Amino acid sequence: MPYHFLFTEWFDRNLKFLRKHNPTLRADFEAFLRDFDADAHPMIPGTGGARKARMKAKARGKRGGYRVIYYFVTADQEVWLITIYDKVQQENLSAADTARVLKIIEAIQAAK
Repeated sequence: MPYHFLFTEWFDRNLKFLRKHNPTLRADFEAFLRDFDADAHPMIPGTGGARKARMKAKARGKRGGYRVIYYFVTADQEVWLITIYDKVQQENLSAADTARVLKIIEAIQAAK
């Protein structure tokens, strides 16, 4: 069964910002979605089940590319893309970002 991708406002805003500075991001993101495997990425402690995926940047590969934070709802095959950031600009989620991710996931779970 194929995945159903849903985007938070936070994700959309960050993706739009990153696209302004990286013209190849659109192609990189399309490849990421095409090859996506929801169970292949590690969970982030303290987020209620969010996972962190590496997404390649054309000139830097996966290790120096982007990080996509998402939540997978197995029963519905829904993948909630919560946020995206450039690894060069931000190493990991801050404590405030982790708390924000947890609130978003709690809202998703409450709506189910």
